[in-house]
Order: sequence, then structure tokens, then C-alpha cells
Amino acid sequence: MRGKPALMVAYSLFVFFVETYFGIGNWKVVSLYMTTRRVGQDPCVAFYCVTSTWILAVGFLIIPLILGYFILRRYGLKEHAGSHLLFGLLLLPVGICKKLYGEGFVMMLIFLFLATGLLYLLQRDYYEKRIDELALVVFTWFVTTSALMVKPWAC
Repeated sequence: MRGKPALMVAYSLFVFFVETYFGIGNWKVVSLYMTTRRVGQDPCVAFYCVTSTWILAVGFLIIPLILGYFILRRYGLKEHAGSHLLFGLLLLPVGICKKLYGEGFVMMLIFLFLATGLLYLLQRDYYEKRIDELALVVFTWFVTTSALMVKPWAC
């Protein structure tokens, strides 16, 4: 990694923690994309992304990425922050609307592949020399999307 590797790794960790907290730890955001029903004594989530409010949840999850993009632009890391923003736009809907098993995992891998290919094509000159930065972004979003897809409250 050329440039500011510590800042890139720190931002990637920040993205993971913030997106995971808002995606599965903050019930105000989670209630926008899930529908609960009572099974026995415990309430559990039966359906994801069945109401139109799930788009608001994606919006709340994108806001930290947009703010991070504007902050990191000042430090010369516009491409790195833009990469996280693109991955977030493509992978956050998959992360909050699917569970981590079978077709959900395959869908995540497909969208991860599409985001990686699109990003490489859009910023070929930048990432030809910095493939390790692209690998950091891909790994961050693989872990983040996997964490969002693990829903302990699911039926």
C-alpha cells in the first residue's frame, strides 16, 4: 500500500464497525427492513425487505460512507473512500435482505465479484499499481456483508 496505509486500514475497520453496528445492532435501523412475528414466547424475524422502508435503512447505512468519502478526500484517499462507497451501494442491500446460507452467500459472492470488476474497470490506472488496496476493500466488504447477513434474531 502506497500513501497512507495506516489511515486506509483504520478507515476500513471504521467502515466494518459502523456498518455492522447500524446494520444489526441498532434496532431503529433494523426495524426499517425487518418484520417481526411471535413464534412461541420469543419474537423473531420472519421476513426481510418486504416493506418499502428498507430503502431508508440502506440510506442510513450509506450516510457514514458518504461522510467518510468527503473526509478522506482531504487526505488524498479519494479513490479508497470512493471504492468503499461503491461497494456499499452494491452490497448493503444484499447484506440486509438476505441471510448467510445457501443462495444468500452465493448472491453476496456474485455482487462482490461484480463490484470488484466494476471498480477495477472504473479505476484501472489507479488499481493496476495498487492491487493490495483493492484487496483490502474487497476483504472489508466480504466481512462486513457476511456480518450483516448473520441475523441471530431470525426464525
